[in-house]
Amino acid sequence: MKNTKQRTTFLGNRAAVLTLAASLVIMGLFTACPNSAGGGGTTPLTKYKVTLEPASDGTVTVNPALPSDGMVAENTEITFTASPHAGYKLQKWELNGQTVNGTAPTYKLKVTQNAQVKVSFELLSGTPSVYLAGSITTGGNPKPHYWKNGTKHELPMDSGMTRGYAYSVTLKDGKAYSAGLQQAFGASTAIVWEGNTPYWKSPEQYTIANAILTEGASLYIAGKLKKDGAWEASVADITDKNAVNIAHLRTSTGTETESEAYALCSSPSALYAVGTIFNSSSSQTKGALWTIDKALDEASRTETVLATGSSVHPKAVCFLDSAVYAAGRNAAGNAAVWKVTGTSADVTATVLGTSGSSEANAACTKDGLVFIGGRNDSSKPCVWKGTDSSFTAIKLSTESGTVNALYAFGNDIYAAGFLYTGGGRKAAYWKFTSAIASASDADITVLPDADSEAYGIVVTME
Repeated sequence: MKNTKQRTTFLGNRAAVLTLAASLVIMGLFTACPNSAGGGGTTPLTKYKVTLEPASDGTVTVNPALPSDGMVAENTEITFTASPHAGYKLQKWELNGQTVNGTAPTYKLKVTQNAQVKVSFELLSGTPSVYLAGSITTGGNPKPHYWKNGTKHELPMDSGMTRGYAYSVTLKDGKAYSAGLQQAFGASTAIVWEGNTPYWKSPEQYTIANAILTEGASLYIAGKLKKDGAWEASVADITDKNAVNIAHLRTSTGTETESEAYALCSSPSALYAVGTIFNSSSSQTKGALWTIDKALDEASRTETVLATGSSVHPKAVCFLDSAVYAAGRNAAGNAAVWKVTGTSADVTATVLGTSGSSEANAACTKDGLVFIGGRNDSSKPCVWKGTDSSFTAIKLSTESGTVNALYAFGNDIYAAGFLYTGGGRKAAYWKFTSAIASASDADITVLPDADSEAYGIVVTME
């Protein structure tokens, strides 16, 4: 009995200990939750509404992204980054109507109340400088050139190279960068010039740099480059010319023998390129839109087929809101534009020209409109403006010619190409606003150089 009593006492003490421990745990739980309500629930997380007013003449990125209802948890830190459009500068930041943050491009906000953020941009003052990239033909051979405000500069090529083109031009850190190719005996090599000096050259033949783009601190080119033993449509980051990062936009499969990218643009989150997928059966050649992230991770790339046919040739791309517009020639060989929207990559095609003389070579956006540059059915330089599937053709000259490039800067749009004047072909550029309705609304500058053509344009305030 003594042992039984001792055991019973032990069990009783154990039960008391467990009861006390449970009580302490329960008390601890309530003590550790200062937001707890008396009924055992928790107080809802405090949130405030944060709104960003739409900005004109620039874009603003938000990290982390604002939820659709704008409700953000208290003490969340949000980073706003402002990027003015070409020809504009950041004027001011406002928080709930009060000026804050000066003109710094980045604004960090800790959410402690309802917040309305606004960014304003203003037009740069002064006379802009116009850079063109192109070629001048001498003795039957085109030579790469760029022009600054009409003054030409021949771009050097390697010894033995007899032909060359500068297809595109951009500006970075106050310097002009032109991209194109140099060629001998039919074999081309992609090359980029910094001012008048070669900056980077592909170590491989049969390569081309068709487009060049400055995006933030990075310098990208698009074209056809070799990687892992294959030549494909590619984007490359050449910011560090000694450590170039090449990404193929696709991999050839089956009878699809090769591909090439002709144009490049960006959105806040990705790069977009358009080009052609060549097939051993020409009737199955495809026009394509590719996307890839800015780190050029090939795992992020996507491909959307725009059209199929031997004449399909996309040559330009631009981004407006959540849609991508690609322009070029359709299966019938006529100027066309494709609008690509949605995660399912819905494609809407719009015919711009009705004859094989028409071309769509360039694209840009301005004031909520898309502008496509090229030539009309009568081989006259032309721009089409509109959105969705509605575009209006505006002839820029009564003389024959072509628009090869477009660039929006400040309140204006600049177009570059060539005109046939006095029996010869001469590089030219136009300036007009988004309200253009006829050739009389555009200012034109024709360069004096015979047998010249401009393929790229960029404008800056220096």
